[in-house]
Amino acid sequence: RQRPKGAAETPALTVAHRSGAVLWGTVALVIVGAAILLLRSGSGIGKEKRAFVLGVIIAVLIIQGLYTATRYIIPDYRDLSCPDGIKKLAKLDKLYRVHAVNKAFFNPWISEYFPLYDIPTIDVPADSRPSVWRKAFFYGEDLKIPKRLLYANVRYVLGGPEELGYLKNLGVQYEPIGTFSYQGQRQTIGELKKTLPRFYAPQSAVLIPKIEDALAVMNKKETAPLAVCLLQSGEPLEKGEGTNTLSLVNFTPEKIELQTSFDFPGYAVLACEPLDGWKAEVDGAKADVVRCNLMQQAVAVPKGSHKVTFIFSK
Repeated sequence: RQRPKGAAETPALTVAHRSGAVLWGTVALVIVGAAILLLRSGSGIGKEKRAFVLGVIIAVLIIQGLYTATRYIIPDYRDLSCPDGIKKLAKLDKLYRVHAVNKAFFNPWISEYFPLYDIPTIDVPADSRPSVWRKAFFYGEDLKIPKRLLYANVRYVLGGPEELGYLKNLGVQYEPIGTFSYQGQRQTIGELKKTLPRFYAPQSAVLIPKIEDALAVMNKKETAPLAVCLLQSGEPLEKGEGTNTLSLVNFTPEKIELQTSFDFPGYAVLACEPLDGWKAEVDGAKADVVRCNLMQQAVAVPKGSHKVTFIFSK
């Protein structure tokens, strides 16, 4: 397949995700192959057992087909032109994510096309693969949608009049910045007016290990992540005198380098789930990564100027 002109290289984490799909496909083929060989041998297999083995083959093939169809259809980029609206997204700040409110838009655009243009989204595993925490946090119903978008570092939303009208009724404020057509319907690109940065230094941190308790606090209108970080593990910290700030040194989906200027000991938070493979360093020394705000990760940083690095390697 040909890569679209001007498209970025597929992020390493997306490649890893595709490798998982290949692994699952290989396992499915092995199961089906073994079942077919068993049927062909015919030795000691009664009618009921043959029907059972045949059912296993059909079930595995159906599951594999659905899995591929809903998550890993790869479009032929030679026949898929990129709308101007999507080209505009590719030029926007990649420190913020895109969320497709229209779920039909997920496949194949979100799953395959956006990564080629290095457009970060909440719906693909570029930096946040599915997990129990993610399901409770972003796709569950226990957290109000405006707060989901805020904590998920979403700045741009995509959807038709019905989807974006629904968000507006919930209090999500956005400014239309472009449009494109999908399946004959006009889709709007909206820029949210309230967005949490990809990385930040909260003023304080409290320990709330349970999901339910954390969700209850996050749902409160007055709860602001820049003011208080909800730790699922680690040591709580009270606000000290002065201000803690972070500045970006270098950013890729797999490596984020930050410089701190902390007037008191605090946390550097990255709005990305701490899945296996994520590690952190402070001044080149390994540092413990803790989960916070359900779907984010943080590392404790001493007072003063320090270099903080978040690295994904698997």
